[in-house]
Amino acid sequence: MAATVLAAAGCTPSTSGNAEGKLQVMASFYPLQFIAEKVGGDAVQVTSITPAGAEPHDIEISAKTQADIAQADAVVYLQGFQPSIDKAVKEASPKNIADVSKVVDLVDIAAHRHGKQDDEHRDDGKDATSNDRHDHQDGAHDHENEDAQDGHNHEAAKDEHNEHKGSHGHENTEEEHGHDRGESDHDHEGKEGHHHDIGGKDPHFWLDPKRMEKAVDEVEKVFSEAAPKHKSTFAANAKVVKQQLHDLNERYDTTLKRCIQPTIVVGHEAYGYLASKYRFHQIGVAGIDPEQTTSPARLKEISQVVKDNKLNVIFTESKIQDKDSKVLADDLGIKTQVLDPLEIHSDTSKDYIKVMEDNLEKLSTAMQCTQ
Repeated sequence: MAATVLAAAGCTPSTSGNAEGKLQVMASFYPLQFIAEKVGGDAVQVTSITPAGAEPHDIEISAKTQADIAQADAVVYLQGFQPSIDKAVKEASPKNIADVSKVVDLVDIAAHRHGKQDDEHRDDGKDATSNDRHDHQDGAHDHENEDAQDGHNHEAAKDEHNEHKGSHGHENTEEEHGHDRGESDHDHEGKEGHHHDIGGKDPHFWLDPKRMEKAVDEVEKVFSEAAPKHKSTFAANAKVVKQQLHDLNERYDTTLKRCIQPTIVVGHEAYGYLASKYRFHQIGVAGIDPEQTTSPARLKEISQVVKDNKLNVIFTESKIQDKDSKVLADDLGIKTQVLDPLEIHSDTSKDYIKVMEDNLEKLSTAMQCTQ
């Protein structure tokens, strides 16, 4: 934490003294920095409040950064995701604020956990239960999977699993792994999952290109209000990046349409929007919070899921200590591979689009998707 605080205090450049005439923008973390830079183009200078390579949840705001936020022409952030930034924005009262949480349609963690399909953000005209997608939709994905940590009976889950095997044509649905339990089973979410719990909402909207388009619209609107003389530039830039996001969504939709094994095991459950939108299951070694402690019972349950589904990879994250995932993979004799949730961005050679394309290739291979 101390290192992160120092990074935030010492590595965040001031928004003052930059090229005259440019809109000075502070963006809270990388996905929003990407949008701000793409929409603003040469008309803005964007500073990320979260330094490159830093964990976004743990940063503390220095007096200097607080002053920069107050002096910024515009601030782009996701309210609820980074409490220290929420507080700083409230106290600093910058001139123009783009809070994307108001427009990106955040979904309840419980809804992702219990398999609600994201039909609102589908644009291909297919029904949620279409066999053209996958034939296992009644179970959807395992988005919090804290059963073992709350005393879930693994043997009962296996019995239920066997009951559903014949009727659903797929071995891994929410119900098969205990997701018909009451909401009280997740009461500890606010304690262990506080970093990722925006009033019970899943914050990882940026992994859905269609929701990113909505964030682009909000940033364009706020930038245009902050610098009306550049309004046409912002509109043109927004159109370009929205087309890139549209194309990215099309690639995901086409590639993940038919997959032999639409189940993945991940370090932490950041992929709820992707899983909901593109019809696959994510099962997390940890829950939605990467810092959540994983119990031995949970590791045993994940091990059984891997065996039942004959998975050959566990996805880890580049900047998060995925020791449990790596030990589990070694025990099972399978490999680990990085799937980047884009919360922490340190490889400046790859932007948001490139990382998402890399993720798609890895997902397609792991799930054995066919065109």
